[in-house]
Amino acid sequence: MRVIALQDLEREIDQRKKELGIVGNSYVPLNSGRRRTPEKRAMLQRLRDLAEEDGGQPPFEANF
Repeated sequence: MRVIALQDLEREIDQRKKELGIVGNSYVPLNSGRRRTPEKRAMLQRLRDLAEEDGGQPPFEANF
C-alpha cells in the first residue's frame, strides 16, 4: 500500500489538472471552439467586450 501526505496528493492532482488543461475547479476540459458558429463567436466576443468595459473579465474562459 502506498502512503502519501495530503499536501503531496494535492500537488500531484494540481499537476495532473495543469497537464490536462483543466482551469480552476472546473473538471470539464475547455472547449477548443473549432466548430463554433459565427453567431456564438460574436456573442462570446460581445460578452468579453462588455466585461472589459466594466473593468473586469467574463466569468468564463472561451476559445473563439
